[in-house]
Amino acid sequence: MKRALQLAQILQHGMTAHREGRLAEAERSYQAVLEVKRDDFDSLHLLGVVRWQQRRHDEASKLIKQALRVRPDSAEACANLGIVLHSLDRRAEAVAAYDRALAITGATANDAPGAGLPLVTCAGRGFAARMGASLLNAVRLPELITNDLDGYEALALKLATKRPMIESIRRRLVQNRQTCLLFEVARTCRHIEAAYATMWDIHLRGEPAHGFRVEPS
Repeated sequence: MKRALQLAQILQHGMTAHREGRLAEAERSYQAVLEVKRDDFDSLHLLGVVRWQQRRHDEASKLIKQALRVRPDSAEACANLGIVLHSLDRRAEAVAAYDRALAITGATANDAPGAGLPLVTCAGRGFAARMGASLLNAVRLPELITNDLDGYEALALKLATKRPMIESIRRRLVQNRQTCLLFEVARTCRHIEAAYATMWDIHLRGEPAHGFRVEPS
């Protein structure tokens, strides 16, 4: 128990140093944890991020992949692996990592705007990419939709390092939630009920299935 507490404190110290840009200090903390616990997800993942920031991209890729073997369902690690692979110009692998992150976070991304959390997406043909773009358009934050991986990486980095920018977007999101149809749950329920009733009526009339419009209410 005492050792676990000490490791947690060392990790927390490293994360604080990392946020404040003291990369060498963060690196030492993560390595200290890994000397005791070689499969610590957070230390592997964050040391990988440090390596990327130090432009040691091959090492970053190996560390984040190790972290994902410990916790394969981490969308954040998948997304960071995509950024690292993109830096290595391994674009097909980067896209696969981004797709994996999006697949993991589909439901989370859907919930994020409702919780007041901005998200960044890269436009594409896949379901998750289209869903992300639709959500951001619905909450009137289209500037968080990027058109390519370079733009995605640049915007994510800017939001991570420029607090005034992210705070401004959060305030707009909170304001927009008051008027966006996306968050009118009662209205959505009425429309779904009306759609089900219409489908049942079509069935009772013996008509083949066909499209129809639910009028706003």
